[in-house]
Amino acid sequence: MRDDLREAARDYGAELAFLAGGTDDLGQRVGALGRRIDRLDLHWSIDVAYRNGAVVKTLRPKHPRGHQVSPIYFTVRGHLGDADPGLAATVQRVLEFGTAEELVLPASVIQELSVHGPKWLQIDGENAEVRMTPLSPALGEGHRVELVFLDASGGARSVYEGTVRALGKGQLGRSLGLQFTGCRIRICHAEDGSVQTTVNCAIDLTGLSCGDALQALDLYGHVMEASSSACASTARRWRQAGSPGRPFPARTTSGTPGSG
Repeated sequence: MRDDLREAARDYGAELAFLAGGTDDLGQRVGALGRRIDRLDLHWSIDVAYRNGAVVKTLRPKHPRGHQVSPIYFTVRGHLGDADPGLAATVQRVLEFGTAEELVLPASVIQELSVHGPKWLQIDGENAEVRMTPLSPALGEGHRVELVFLDASGGARSVYEGTVRALGKGQLGRSLGLQFTGCRIRICHAEDGSVQTTVNCAIDLTGLSCGDALQALDLYGHVMEASSSACASTARRWRQAGSPGRPFPARTTSGTPGSG
């Protein structure tokens, strides 16, 4: 303990001195501060940066099980009433289905931010921006899949090979992100059927050969066709049922992706 105090006092004295050694001196002092930060906890550390007049602190686990051995909980309360509709939709996808996408909550929508974890971890939640980024690599990322579209008799109509971008789980259900040549698909499915399954399909033909571009457009067309058929089928069942209750959940693809 006494040696640690001496070292801390020596580091503090060095910080008060002029940087006579230039950038080399700066590197040594930043390194000394980083080593002291690393001693705060067995499972967590903080990376510190100085950017445009602001001190940026990034919490970092020291090993893959840091969040399990020494969990840190963030409680965020906010109001999205005046927020951009796109932000509200992103919040819904991330929280309800666990989609692997960055979520940035500006300070204007944050009403309260509290952190529960090690005693040394103290964060001022005033005027805070909350930025949530997906894990990398994401769960299931890189696994091979096949997306199969079936015809009326149950036979395979079209088969597309791709990879998993991410698997997610939220409060309502699960999400699945898939990557194909020139095409990305995101599926959000509520486990209790409380909301309709949704499929988002985006294409990017930049740099693709004619054959790959045509295949991406073909896949996009199949997804849109399957979505339209599922919604029409759902509407017919709803009219026949004649019930004032909630609508039937619609399947938005006619094929089921499976691991390759």
